[in-house]
Amino acid sequence: MFMVYATTLTWAGLTNLCSVGSGGLGWAGFGLLQLFFAYRVLHQFRLFSAVHRALVEDGLPDRAARVFPVGAFLLGVTGLVGLLIALGNVIDHTTLQASEPAELLVGLTCDAAILGVALGVSSMLSGYRARALSMVGLVCGGTAVALWLVGLVF
Repeated sequence: MFMVYATTLTWAGLTNLCSVGSGGLGWAGFGLLQLFFAYRVLHQFRLFSAVHRALVEDGLPDRAARVFPVGAFLLGVTGLVGLLIALGNVIDHTTLQASEPAELLVGLTCDAAILGVALGVSSMLSGYRARALSMVGLVCGGTAVALWLVGLVF
């Protein structure tokens, strides 16, 4: 869970830094604080991972090893597919125009993609066996986030 927290804090910090023009310097300061917290959580993950691996080797069940790779795959792919569908409909102007529901759909799929990235990074760094699922979720989620950022800039 450390990596999930670190990833979401990093995402929140970066989006707050990007909103400097609309919200003033307060959001930029809060974004920097969130990035600092993300760094601290990443440092705590490094300390905890050695202890956690020793406990798993001693026979402690690791439920995250079953859930995180599958969650990364499902959330990453859902985020990418949902974002592509939403953006395709907005560009095509046939069924879903640039409206509040469209923005909500894009926001939800981007959030799913961020969680896919977070679970994928966590699974990869924890060394879980289902690496293919983790990698697909990480790549799909990262692609969705990159597409969202490109759409935000342009």
